[in-house]
Amino acid sequence: MACWIVTLQGGPKRTTQAAVALNDKIYAFGSCWCTEPAETFGVHVLNTIDYRWQRVPTRLFQPNPSQQFIDDSGQIYEPYGESPVHRVGHSVVEYKGKIYLWGGFCHEIGVLCSKMYCFDPEERTWSVIPCASGEATGREKHTAVGDIPRARMNHTACVIDDKMYVFGGVDFLHQELYLNVLDLRHCYWETPDVTGERPYGLVDACCWVYNKQMYIFAGCRHEDDQYIPGLFRYDPEISVWRKMHPFGLKGPSGRQRHCGVIVGDCAYVFCGLAQLISYNEMLGFGCLLEMCDLNVLNFNWKLKDLAAIAVLRYQLPRTSYNLPLELRIHLDMMTTPNHVL
Repeated sequence: MACWIVTLQGGPKRTTQAAVALNDKIYAFGSCWCTEPAETFGVHVLNTIDYRWQRVPTRLFQPNPSQQFIDDSGQIYEPYGESPVHRVGHSVVEYKGKIYLWGGFCHEIGVLCSKMYCFDPEERTWSVIPCASGEATGREKHTAVGDIPRARMNHTACVIDDKMYVFGGVDFLHQELYLNVLDLRHCYWETPDVTGERPYGLVDACCWVYNKQMYIFAGCRHEDDQYIPGLFRYDPEISVWRKMHPFGLKGPSGRQRHCGVIVGDCAYVFCGLAQLISYNEMLGFGCLLEMCDLNVLNFNWKLKDLAAIAVLRYQLPRTSYNLPLELRIHLDMMTTPNHVL
């Protein structure tokens, strides 16, 4: 059973970002502020050891004429340097050391985007992968085929065994969408048949992968605009959903436009919009709160985690020399707020 072990304040205050893990770091992408220049398309990195955030500068990819790019199917493609414009409702995944960004609504041009962007964290460069984008070039060798889904926004995505799972969101007509799968090796889309206690009609949820299973947390229910704090697990081997019930600290409230990323045995949930007052049609208003926090869900918790929870829950003195030094350091890291970025 999973356990919430960390809840602290601070970090990137951006409600439309998407995030992904690479090694022991978490990269968060995006900004809802369309007045910022394109080169500031927010890239922030979280150190999961001490729970500290920092900003990452980026640049455009410069192609080398002597270098040839070949995908897993043996086809040649030509990436080109382009930074993604400001957008909302996009998603990112990690694949073979690179980070791929897809979808979202671009306010500057007023359309849903179907370009596939690639971010190289070592070079800190942006590029576009033509063969996976909606706009084909004259020199590409192939495009994505199969049961191609409609362009969407406010969805979430992850990768399991060379397949990209895209969940939830809405299309341009604000019709709710469910689950689509892209085979990354063959650029082939498919729609699976599912059973179990599945989440219905979620917008702006987040997801992560643990033990080759997809976890969906929170989101806004499309039918009634309620913010759901539930945690669901999807097993692609048997195509079955199950609702989960973690213990430990209180954990994050129901929210949308947040991020959830797995590193090792821990899932990191941060940012988003929480609902203070539900929208009332008679009164004509509701109230949302922009979250700026970090919550950690541990799937393989240790005695140290339970001890730290007990110290916080019963408000025991953290400076007591009766506590082991390692536990005091751990308590400082899990309770010291981040600066707002």
